[in-house]
Amino acid sequence: MDSKIKTNISLFKRFLQYFIILIMLIATFVIWYHWNNAHKEKKQEKFKRYTESIADELTERVNHFKMILQGGAGVFFASEDVNRYEWRLYYEYRIMTPPYPNFQAVGFIKIIRALQLGNHISEIKEKGFSDYNVWPDENREVYAPIVFVEPFNKGNRQRLGFDTFSNPIYRNAMERARDTGKASLSDAVEMNILGKENFHKGFYMFIPIYERKTVPHTVKGRREKIEGYVYCAFSLPNLMNYISPSDSKNAFVKLYSGSKISPGNLLYSSSKNKLNTDGGLSVKKTLYLYGQEWTLAFTPTYTFKRTKEDVLAQMGILFAGLTLILLMILLLRSHSKTTKEAQKLAEEMTRSLRESQERFGKILEAAPNAIIVFNEGGEILLANKQVKDIFGYKVDEIREKNLNDLIPERFHEKHEKLCRDYLKNPDLREMGQGLEVLARRKDNTEFPAEISLNAYYSNKETRVISVIQDITERRQAERDRIERKAAEDADRAKSTFVSNMSHEIRTPLNAIMGFAQILERDPSLNERQYEQVHTITRSGRHLLNLINDILDISKIESGQLTLHKNKFCFHTLLDDIDMMFRSRADGKGIQFLVDRAENVPQYIIADEGKLRQILVNLIGNAVKFTKSGGVSLRVKAGEKDETGHEENKAVNLMFEVEDSGPGIPEEDLENIFDSFSQSQAGVEAGGTGLGLPISKRLINLMGGSISVDSELGSGSIFRFNIQVEETDAPEKQLGIEEMRRVGGLKPGSGSVRVLVVDDQKDNRNLIRHTLEPAGFEIKEASNGEEALELFESWSPHAVLMDLRMPVMDGYQAARKIKSTYKGKDVPVIAVTASVFEDKKQDVISAGMDEYLRKPFRPEELFAVLKNVLDIDYTYSDSSKSKQRKSAKRQVTAEDISSLPEELITGMKEAVENGDTTRLKDYISRAEEIDAETGGGLRLLADRYNYDKLLKLLEK
Repeated sequence: MDSKIKTNISLFKRFLQYFIILIMLIATFVIWYHWNNAHKEKKQEKFKRYTESIADELTERVNHFKMILQGGAGVFFASEDVNRYEWRLYYEYRIMTPPYPNFQAVGFIKIIRALQLGNHISEIKEKGFSDYNVWPDENREVYAPIVFVEPFNKGNRQRLGFDTFSNPIYRNAMERARDTGKASLSDAVEMNILGKENFHKGFYMFIPIYERKTVPHTVKGRREKIEGYVYCAFSLPNLMNYISPSDSKNAFVKLYSGSKISPGNLLYSSSKNKLNTDGGLSVKKTLYLYGQEWTLAFTPTYTFKRTKEDVLAQMGILFAGLTLILLMILLLRSHSKTTKEAQKLAEEMTRSLRESQERFGKILEAAPNAIIVFNEGGEILLANKQVKDIFGYKVDEIREKNLNDLIPERFHEKHEKLCRDYLKNPDLREMGQGLEVLARRKDNTEFPAEISLNAYYSNKETRVISVIQDITERRQAERDRIERKAAEDADRAKSTFVSNMSHEIRTPLNAIMGFAQILERDPSLNERQYEQVHTITRSGRHLLNLINDILDISKIESGQLTLHKNKFCFHTLLDDIDMMFRSRADGKGIQFLVDRAENVPQYIIADEGKLRQILVNLIGNAVKFTKSGGVSLRVKAGEKDETGHEENKAVNLMFEVEDSGPGIPEEDLENIFDSFSQSQAGVEAGGTGLGLPISKRLINLMGGSISVDSELGSGSIFRFNIQVEETDAPEKQLGIEEMRRVGGLKPGSGSVRVLVVDDQKDNRNLIRHTLEPAGFEIKEASNGEEALELFESWSPHAVLMDLRMPVMDGYQAARKIKSTYKGKDVPVIAVTASVFEDKKQDVISAGMDEYLRKPFRPEELFAVLKNVLDIDYTYSDSSKSKQRKSAKRQVTAEDISSLPEELITGMKEAVENGDTTRLKDYISRAEEIDAETGGGLRLLADRYNYDKLLKLLEK
C-alpha cells in the first residue's frame, strides 16, 4: 500500500509538472497574440503620423517658395527701377541661406508690348548683353521675356530673353496668377538639372507685379496693369528627396498630378514597386497648392513593417515563455543538487574564514605600530608583538592587563569618560586625526602617543581596534620646527630693521658727503681747511663702509652673500686699520702693533670690504677684551702661485691677531664660532655674539679658514688665511683721491635740463649745487605728482628720481613718464638709498635707465649723466689740487734720502722720544723743501703710524 501510494504521489508530481508546462505554453501563445494585435494598431497610427509629417513638410516647403517670390516682389515694390545687381543681392541673401535650398532658378519676367520690343532689346544690350534677344522669334501683341535670372550660371544664362508666353504651360500659370493677383504653380514640365544628363519633372511658380505697385480690384484692371512676374523653378526630385530621401527606411512615396492615381499622372516615385494597400497600412493624401492638385501615396517599407525591435519582441515573448518552462523543469531537478552544493559551499566558507583569520594574524604582526583589541570593559583581547617595543609588555603579558594599566593613573577617570563617549558613537578615527594621550610603559615611564580607533561587533558586544603610535620623536621635531621658524622670523625682522635703518642713515649721509665733496673741490680752501673737509669725506666713507658691513650680516644670514672683488692697495688698508685702532688702544693704555712682512704684496684683487670687516671684527674684539699689555696684527704672504687670473698671481695671505687679554675658557672654544654664542667675558663686555661667526663665514667665502689658540689668563691668537691675487697698481690707486673735476659742459652742448625729484630738500640742494656750476638747468619736485606736472610743462632732458617719496613714489612716477609719447625716450635715473645690490635689477626692470646709489660722488653723478645723455665736459685741475694729490702719495726711503741729514736725524730722535710737537715742526720744514715727501711724512704722522715712519727714517 505504501509503495502504491508512493508511486501515485510520484505520478501525480510528474503529471503536475506536465500540466504546469502546458498552462505556461497556452499563456505564452495568448500573450503573443494580444501583443501582435496591439502592436499592429500602433504601427498603423505611427505610419499615419509619419505620412502627415511628409505632406505638411511638402506644403511648408512650397509655401517657402512662395515667400521667397513675395520677397522678390517686395524688392520691385520698394524700388522704382530694380537692376540686375539688386536682384542678385536679394538672391544671395534669401536663396543661399537656409531654409531655401534646391532652387533651379529665381528670376524676373517683364511684360513687353509689341511696340516696345525694339527699345527693350536695345536697352538690355546697352547694359552689357550684346547677344541679348527675345526668343523664339514670333509675332504677338505681348511678350514675356526673362530679364533677370539667378543663379547666373551657364544653363540659366541661356534662358535670358526667353519669351515665356511662347510656352502654353508657363502662359496658363502666368495668366492665372495675373487674373487672381496671387501665386500660381504651373503644370509639370521637363527640366534639365545642371550637371546631370537626364531630364526630371519640375514646376514654375509665378507671382504677378502690377504697375504703381498695387493690385487692381478687377480682373480687367489686373490684365491692363500687369508689369511682369517674379518666378522660381524647382526640380521635383530634389524637392522630394529633401523632404523624404529616396533611401528612407520608413515609406515609399509616389506623387500624382490630380486626384486620380494612375501611371499617366505619376510625377515622382521613390521606388519602382507598384502601389499596394498592404493590409490597410497604405495612406493617400491630396494637396491643393496654388492652382495645382497633387496626390501623395505612401506604402510602408519592409524595414518599417518588420523592424528588428518587432522581431526581437515577438521572439522575446516566445523565448520568455519557453525559458520559464525550462526554468521550472530545472528548478525541480536542481533542488537536490542545490542542497549538495550548499553543503559544499558551507565547507569552503569555513575554510576561507580560517584562512582569513590566519592572514589577519600575519597582517597584525607585520603592522609597524602597536595594535590592541579590547572590549567595552577595557579587557585586552588581542595584541601584536609591537606592543613590546612601545609598552615593554610581551603579548601574553599584555593580554592579562586592563586598558587602564597602559594609562597614567591620574588620567584614569578622564580616559574612562572618553571611552564611554566613543562607544556611544563609535566612528572611525584615523591616524593623524586620532587622540593624542600620555601612555604608560611597563617600567612606569610615560610617553606621548597617538591612538586611532575603529569599533566592530562580535559575540554580541562592541570591540575596539586601537592602533598606538609613539610620537615622542614627532613632538620633538615639531618643537624644533617651531623654534626654527621663530628664529627665521626674528632674522627676517632684523634684516628688515637693518635695511630700513640703513636707508634712513644713507639719506642724510648723502647730503653730508655730497656737500663735503663740493667743498673739497673748492680751490679757495687753504691747506688746513682742505684737510678738515677731507677728514669729513673720509669719515663719511668709513661710516658708509660700516653700513655696508652691517648689510653683509643680513646677507650672510639669508645665504645671499657674494664676493665683490676689486683692485686695491692692501698697504693702505693696513694703514687705515692701524690708524683706526691705534687711538682706541692709546685711550685704553695698551699697545697696538701692525707687523707686515716684506713679501706682503702692495696691490691685490679681493673683496676689500669683507677683508676690512674681518680685521675690524677680530682686532675690535682683541682691543675690547685686553686691559693691559697689547694687541698685535701680523701679516705675511705664502708662496705665490702662477695659476692666477691672466697676468695676476695667486697669493695666500696669512694673518695673526694676538692679544694679552683674559683668554677663552676651554669649554667655550668648541662653540666660539657658533651664532649667538658668547663666553662669560663676552656677555659682561656686551655684544651680539655674531662677530666671530660672521668672520668665519666671510673667511670661508674668500677661500680660507680660521682657527684659535687660547690660554686662560694669558690671551688668545686668532689665525686665518685667505686667497687673493697679486696685481699691478690700478689706474686709480686707492691711496690717491681722484681730483680731476668737471669744469662745465663742453661748448656747443646747448642747454641741458635736469629735473631733480626728491622729498628731502637737502638732497635736492646737493644735486643743484653740484650740477648748476657745470652749466645744467635744474628744476626740483618733492614728489611724483609734482614731477609729472613739471615734466609735462618743462620737458627736461633727464630725470633724477628718488624712489621713496610721499604722495607718489618714484616707481609710479617713472612708469607714468615712460608710458607717455614724450617721456618714452627721456632717461630716468634712480637715485636711491637702497641697501641691497639686487635692488638695482628691480629698478632697471621697472623701466628706469640708470641707477645711482646714495651717497654718491660728484664724479659718479657726472658720469651717469654723460652716459645717458651722450654729452661731454671740460675739466679743470688747480695746482693746489695737484699738490694735495701728491701729498697723499705714499712716501719711500728713497724720497726721504733727498732731505738734509740733520733734518732726518731730528725727525728720528723726535719719533724715538715721542715728541710730536718737534716732529711736526721738522715735517713742516721738510714740506718747504719737498712738498710731496713732506706730505707723505705728515700722512704717516697723522695716522700715528710711527713704526713705519721710524723704519723709513732708519733706512
